[in-house]
Amino acid sequence: MSEYRFKLGAPIEECEAVEIANNTWNYPYAPRMTAQMTYIADKGIVVRLTCYEKEPFTRYTKPFDPVYTDSCMECFFNLCPEKSKDYINLEANSNGAYIFSYGPGRSPLRTHFLPEDGISPIINVTKSEDKWVVDAIIGNDALKKVYGDFELKSGYKFIANFYKCGQDGDNPHFITWNRVDTPKPDFHRPEFFGSIVVE
Repeated sequence: MSEYRFKLGAPIEECEAVEIANNTWNYPYAPRMTAQMTYIADKGIVVRLTCYEKEPFTRYTKPFDPVYTDSCMECFFNLCPEKSKDYINLEANSNGAYIFSYGPGRSPLRTHFLPEDGISPIINVTKSEDKWVVDAIIGNDALKKVYGDFELKSGYKFIANFYKCGQDGDNPHFITWNRVDTPKPDFHRPEFFGSIVVE
């Protein structure tokens, strides 16, 4: 099982960038992607996803559009796996369009965090000639809605996976951080999440 460690409260810039490189299903296109994660007490889970693509395939512009069919980077995690089967998924394309949901499995078992309920991720996308970066904050309001009271401290462990995908376009691809052993691409498989350790 893959393992990622971060120091509690560390700025995202100081967190290790891990490679998202399991091309389990052997698609010929496999752009390089890295992921970083931390927890800031007054903010929530902070994630930075970086993909080295010059021209990401991108069509969608609105929240809850099917961004996974574009070139898309994703973070799935369960902050309290010992008491809950629900995991949060955040998926975003290079326009900053996103899907932000929770539940124990894929649709129809997922529930959207709706902006009208006052819960939205903070997403900032930056693009350069050879890469695009998604900086996201998954706030404590979302975390508490799913997991209730929790306390992240040194030694705390939870589970997660990071993904790069693109269902449509000229270069379909499905890449994972922790290996997902399924016959076909399937990211909604929490049994294949890796370990996240708070230091």
